[in-house]
Amino acid sequence: MRLNTLTLEQFSPRGLNLLGSILGDGDVRIVLSGRASHPATVVLESWTVVLDPQRAGLYDLALCARLLKHRALRHSGPKKADRRDRWLTRKAHRQLVAQAHDELKRDYPGIVRLPGRYLPGAELEGLHVVARSVEWAPLAPAPPGQPPPGRPGQPRLPSQREGQPDGAGFELLDVPEIEITGAEDDFNWLLSALENGSFPLQTVPRLEELPFLSVPLRLCLGETCPTAEVFEELLASHDNKEMIAGFMKCYQRKSEVRQQRRALGRHKRSGANLDTARLVDAVIAQRVGIEPRLFRQRGSTIEPVFDLSEHLVVLAFDLNDLQRHDNWLEGDRREAMQRFLACLLTAYQRLEVDCVVIGFADQLVALKGGRNVCLHLTMTLKRLEDDFDSGFWNRLSHLLNDPPRLPGSPTCFHPLSLRDVAGAFDRVAREQDHSYRAILWWARRGMHPSFPEYRTTDFLMRIADHVDGEMRELEKRFTGALDTLASMLPRELKDHGRSGQYLQSIEVP
Repeated sequence: MRLNTLTLEQFSPRGLNLLGSILGDGDVRIVLSGRASHPATVVLESWTVVLDPQRAGLYDLALCARLLKHRALRHSGPKKADRRDRWLTRKAHRQLVAQAHDELKRDYPGIVRLPGRYLPGAELEGLHVVARSVEWAPLAPAPPGQPPPGRPGQPRLPSQREGQPDGAGFELLDVPEIEITGAEDDFNWLLSALENGSFPLQTVPRLEELPFLSVPLRLCLGETCPTAEVFEELLASHDNKEMIAGFMKCYQRKSEVRQQRRALGRHKRSGANLDTARLVDAVIAQRVGIEPRLFRQRGSTIEPVFDLSEHLVVLAFDLNDLQRHDNWLEGDRREAMQRFLACLLTAYQRLEVDCVVIGFADQLVALKGGRNVCLHLTMTLKRLEDDFDSGFWNRLSHLLNDPPRLPGSPTCFHPLSLRDVAGAFDRVAREQDHSYRAILWWARRGMHPSFPEYRTTDFLMRIADHVDGEMRELEKRFTGALDTLASMLPRELKDHGRSGQYLQSIEVP
């Protein structure tokens, strides 16, 4: 692949962050957004570079990351925010950009071959350097029955903090530590788009009265964890060390399989199990006239076996439970949840089993005419190929301490989050097979009390039947063991489950 054909969208978010950190000599965060009013914006306060991937390239990423070295200037210039941003942009155009060009050419002589809008000698219109505020382009009204405006095949969906096109459908971005202007009416725009049918809604079989829109949610953060010491202190505690050891021991005991050890019996002259270590004895025996014993009986010893490569754990938890206004998670309970998640994930890290961590959040919104829609937001904190690195702990820490603000009434429509878990299993199965799968499903919330039509006995029974049926399908679809006991679901859902099915087999608080 030629350098001049590389685009920003060909890189993963983590890859872009790593490139920015190398070029900017710090924990640089790269945010790609089609909503950005300017092709490139350097946000000094939060070590962030915002780029429009259709108007900016890799050289622009390098240039903006290098401009972050002048972060100390965010406290200089006029005191008023908008005047200071204009002063910073003028200073960058007159002086700082030229210095950055020279530094990049000196450190990376071939870097000018990368594609970009702001190569040496080009006009700098649209390159902004600001202290904190980023300008977003407002969304145009969506025509009734048609997709929202955006690039072909890539409609855009807003959030209260950010929205950007995504090739697979819709995606929400949560961009902390940045003041975004121009997106104040995004939620009203979303309601209007839902009301005029701009978004195709889906339904769950036999639960058609509650349509839903599934939207991926991505958290834009750097690759280092500024609050890592919080987790380190938690894990250093004697009680928490015992908790981690207990989690590991419990999981191993529950998931051990018993298999017969081979080649442990006596050697024989004939048999079905050939001992390859004794093949050389056959040559020697032929010369000295001794009949060799090349076969061994199958051993009768049975021992527990824990093969970590055969294990896959999917942890799914409700992001609504992390909200500050949730009375369930105040004070000591919030600290207890942090400790529980840190210890649990550390146990899986030390066990070295394959692990996927996903978050979800359901929001009920009432549209005009009495129609209700469930917004189902999903976030992947850790994919199979990702490590339990600083970037993962940074995402988890941010969610625990400053979860994204979401519109609507928080609820939990359990068939949707269970579909996310099944989707995680399917994606992993395309690349790797496992004989032991475990689900940790944290979904203790029920349907929101403001919508009593979704709390009736009939509706809850149909939800329970769907959940039980999907669990049966998972057991049929994947070979090996499926461990579903580590679930935290509302009692009202279990009470409506059928005897002998999944919901009746789990313990609930």
